Amino acid sequence: MRTLYIVLLLLIVANFKLEAQAQKIELQKNPLFRALIVDESGTPLIGASVRWQGASSGIASDLEGWISLPRVDTIEGRLLEISYVGYDLIKVEILPEEDSLQLMLHPAASFNTVIVEGTEKGNFSSSLDPINVETIKSHELKRAACCSLAESFETNATVNVSAADAVTGSKEIEMLGLRGTYVQMQIEGRPALNRLDRPYGLEFIPGSWIESINISKGASTVRNGSQSIAGQINVELQKPTTAPRFYLNLYGNQFGRFEINNTYAFQLSPKWSMGLLGFAHFTNTNIDHNGDGFVDVPIKNQINILNRWLYSSPKWHIEFNLHGLRNQQESGQTLETYHHAFNSHPDSLYSLSNNLQRYEFFGKFGFLGMKQPQASAALVYSGTYFNQNMLIGKRNFDALQRSFYAQATYQNAIAHTDEHFMTLGATYTLDDFKEKFAALDLSRTEQLIGAYGEYEYTKKFDGQRSFGLIAGLRTDAFISSATGFNFYATPRLNMKYSFSDNTIVRASAGRGVRMPNGLSENLRYMASSREFVLPNGNIRPELAWNYGVNLTHNFQIGQKDGAINIDLYRTDFSNQLLADLDSDLSQVRIYNSTAASFANSFLVSYQQDIFKGFNARIAYKFNDVRSVFNDSLQLQPFSPRHRGLITAQYITAKKRWQFDATLQYTGTQRLPTLAYADATLPDYRQKAIAPAYFVVLAQITHYFPNGIEVYLGSENLGNYRQLMPIIDPQNPFGNKFDAASVYGPIMRQMAYLGIRYTPKAKKAKGHNDHEGHNHAEGEGHDDEQKIHFSEKEHVHTVTINTSAQCGMCKTTIETKLRKTKGVHSVSLNIETKALTIAHDHDTDIDALRKAVSALGYDADQVAGDAKAYEKLPACCKKE
Repeated sequence: MRTLYIVLLLLIVANFKLEAQAQKIELQKNPLFRALIVDESGTPLIGASVRWQGASSGIASDLEGWISLPRVDTIEGRLLEISYVGYDLIKVEILPEEDSLQLMLHPAASFNTVIVEGTEKGNFSSSLDPINVETIKSHELKRAACCSLAESFETNATVNVSAADAVTGSKEIEMLGLRGTYVQMQIEGRPALNRLDRPYGLEFIPGSWIESINISKGASTVRNGSQSIAGQINVELQKPTTAPRFYLNLYGNQFGRFEINNTYAFQLSPKWSMGLLGFAHFTNTNIDHNGDGFVDVPIKNQINILNRWLYSSPKWHIEFNLHGLRNQQESGQTLETYHHAFNSHPDSLYSLSNNLQRYEFFGKFGFLGMKQPQASAALVYSGTYFNQNMLIGKRNFDALQRSFYAQATYQNAIAHTDEHFMTLGATYTLDDFKEKFAALDLSRTEQLIGAYGEYEYTKKFDGQRSFGLIAGLRTDAFISSATGFNFYATPRLNMKYSFSDNTIVRASAGRGVRMPNGLSENLRYMASSREFVLPNGNIRPELAWNYGVNLTHNFQIGQKDGAINIDLYRTDFSNQLLADLDSDLSQVRIYNSTAASFANSFLVSYQQDIFKGFNARIAYKFNDVRSVFNDSLQLQPFSPRHRGLITAQYITAKKRWQFDATLQYTGTQRLPTLAYADATLPDYRQKAIAPAYFVVLAQITHYFPNGIEVYLGSENLGNYRQLMPIIDPQNPFGNKFDAASVYGPIMRQMAYLGIRYTPKAKKAKGHNDHEGHNHAEGEGHDDEQKIHFSEKEHVHTVTINTSAQCGMCKTTIETKLRKTKGVHSVSLNIETKALTIAHDHDTDIDALRKAVSALGYDADQVAGDAKAYEKLPACCKKE
């Protein structure tokens, strides 16, 4: 029994995303991370010592400054430690998708500060994963205001975000032609913001909290559930071990919206760290640009706080997080009219009052001390409380969600090979829902009990060719108080073939099963006179198959990098929940349909470095999304068939100025059929076809040396606005009122100003005075204690001429001398063969020469030891 208890404990107390995955990578794919180490002039640095944090050994950069290290994680970013003479040990986070980076070391005048800069793209597709994954980095998010996750896709072609209506202020995303409800949202690998909190969930993650966003297209992994049909979006948040110790972001725009973001990271001890992330939003304005009597910008107040705790040791990794927010929002007919008439005519004005509360705890446990280095187990958990009370006109929408989620995972190599890997796991989800609008009540309790297995295979051929496969099968038992017991199987397959490191073809196929929320997912239609009905009774899960192919090709034109990416996906529904607005023009009819519905999506994107500092990206997307409404196959409403994107960025040589511009194109789209015809309506409303339009965004950022960044930008520079977004606004309680048919911007051109601040490292004051290093986002961050020295200290340097020949010589000599008592730093220049040593004033210089000689190398007048010289590799001997 004791043995069984230990086995069960190990299965639930590890984190599959953490250090145990390092062994998985070596055995599963053995991919390499490559980087070029250079100085600020672009000159390669030979012999720089590089290793993953916690590793017992590392590697030295070669004669051309390159390093190649086996990866230690394919799920999360890992810290890379780089040391070189004249610099402190520094760390920079490397994400799984990043490869072939240039890492630049900037020496400081005081000999104690180092900054690491990666020249990787802020938006790129993985060349390693069999799953088609696109990554958005934190510095990509700086190209626009990016106040929240909802605004994080402004420069992205895969995911599009739009306002759902003209009243509620909710946002909705689109991916592969499908609504965002078919995309499984995840926060650090666990499902989140997918149920009743979905309509406003994109506003719950501030942009400054985001470290990176990973977009998995099509049939993805079965590990985190069967709910994804179009794909998965995983958001990685700032972590206390890699985030700046202090960060501040202030934002304001001309329409009275003000925000403050600020984060703290504390290293409490060598094993404990803590992070505190805060956000506050305040909008108090009364803007009605189109004169329809309704405010264009909801009045809004939000307080949002996340507290993170992290414990890390060689055997254990524990995370615990607390997240809480309160959001209050008001909109509707203008406040002047409201306050003027409220006492005498309380029912004569249309108002919206929306109060949201969301509290959550989540975390993970990891035990990393298993005997088999390839094996790991995992437990991820979360608990959520979400409460929404919303008044829309004279109708109430109440949503209450209480949820618990747990996932246990075990993974290991098969037969200790480097080609086969398996993952086994189980999940449990409990959801208690209250979902009610007017007289329609969809309250229920749901349980989901699932188990899955996933097999991964990697084969490398001659040269750069390789093949990868991920095959998974998931089974879920779904228990609902509304529909009873149902059992579903979810198979998925992802394949990748690499013709070279730069040309990759992927294919995927898989099934998705999701339980929809009939009211919250159609919240936009509540801002109309339509009545919600369920003509066929209870709502059943949606079932769909997704198939796709992808081509990724990276290349160079001259010395400038370029990349082209092509996606082609199709989704076929065997059971789809429809919000039918055409069968009865006075109703929103919500029902399941087994009729043939599909979505075809084609995307081609091309990005290119034009010249130093200037990069451009262009993309085109075609969507064909159709469902059967009233026995007729029709285009889905609010689904543009054509979309386009052009972005451009220029960063000046000294990286003091950054200029960004984005052009978005949205094609025509079908609108719901109107309940009446009126000659005073715009032509597009009578035809129920929205016109195509362009939106332009631009931003200028200035980086000051003291860590302050000032950004000034504008949205909707072309001042495009939808005509008459609200129908019959003078009679909001009549049977013609409709504020739900928003297809484009309703706000005119908007300007904003923001300030970001990350304190820079202070200069050292003395030998024993430690000044911590804080770097801007995307730069290296050193959490370890360091010993600095300045000109006032008794530190001397000496130069010794050697017979060193290559990078291996450099590594050998520097490694040996760094261990010598009294030596602070060592640097060997291979071109001049000069060895520079920083040392205490009483260090014996002759002893240093003898130490070099003992390795087989000449040191000034001291000849290299003959026996040691004979043992040197051929490349290290004199020609």
